[in-house]
Amino acid sequence: MEKYRVDRTSLEDDKISYFVRIFLGVFLVIGSIIFFKTYHIHLTLLVGLLWFGLCSTVGIFSAVYYIRIVFRLKVIDDLCINGTLIKNLPYRVKVKNTGDDVYSKTYVRIFVDYTTGDGKVLHLKSDKHYGGTVRDKDGRVDLLIDENNPKHYFIDFNIGCAPGVSPSYDAFGS
Repeated sequence: MEKYRVDRTSLEDDKISYFVRIFLGVFLVIGSIIFFKTYHIHLTLLVGLLWFGLCSTVGIFSAVYYIRIVFRLKVIDDLCINGTLIKNLPYRVKVKNTGDDVYSKTYVRIFVDYTTGDGKVLHLKSDKHYGGTVRDKDGRVDLLIDENNPKHYFIDFNIGCAPGVSPSYDAFGS
C-alpha cells in the first residue's frame, strides 16, 4: 500500500513520447526497406542507407531512454511504499531549454542539498519538469528518499501522504 502520492506526469509524458519515437523509428525503417527494395537506383540506395541508419539510431536511443524511464517509475513506486518523506526543504532552480529548434521545450530542474543522519551532504537533482515554470507556493520542496540507498530519491512540490500517514521529517519545522 502506498504511503505517499507523487505527481508522475512529466515522466509519464516522456515515456509516451519515447514510445511514439520507437514506433515511428520502426515504421520508417520498415517503410524504407520496402521502398528501397522496390526501386533499384544506386543513389537512392545510398540515401536509403543513411535514412535507415538515422531511423535505427533514433529508435535505439528512444528505446534506451524508454527503458530508463520505466526503471525510474519503478523506483518512484518503491519509494511511495518504503521511502522516507522529508517536507519543506529549501531548493535552487535551473531553467533550461532543450535547444532543439523544432521541438524546443523549456524544463525546470530542482536542486536540493540534503544532510543524511550520519552527517553526509547529498547534492540531489530532480527529474525534468517541462513547462518552464515552478509550481511552488511556499518556497520549499519535498524529498522522498530511500535512506538505505540514497541514490533512490524523488524531489517534487507537495508530495502527498496517504490518509493516516504523516511525513517522516519536516525540515521547515512546522
